[in-house]
Amino acid sequence: VTGKGPLVNVDKRLLRKNVVELVDPDFLDDYFVDVEIFQVALSRASTATYAAGMSDLDAINNFEKGQQRVESDSNLEQARRAIIEARDCVQRLVKILETSQS
Repeated sequence: VTGKGPLVNVDKRLLRKNVVELVDPDFLDDYFVDVEIFQVALSRASTATYAAGMSDLDAINNFEKGQQRVESDSNLEQARRAIIEARDCVQRLVKILETSQS
């Protein structure tokens, strides 16, 4: 999301004609659904990490050693969940592409 690295515009690259042509037609709907979920999750992660960096006081580690951490729905936690969802989508997309190639 920083504009640098191998994952820049990965969501757009997943929709390129030369990539979509690799997908078995039986899995095409699943592929497009997972790409869309991935795009939404990536956007949520980006927004939440920006918000966490700007003003998320819940993301600051301010508890004593050994003290139980109170669960919160901080922006940082929301970003973590969105990243996990994006990762899971990528794993499903890779599986669809691998299955299509066999």
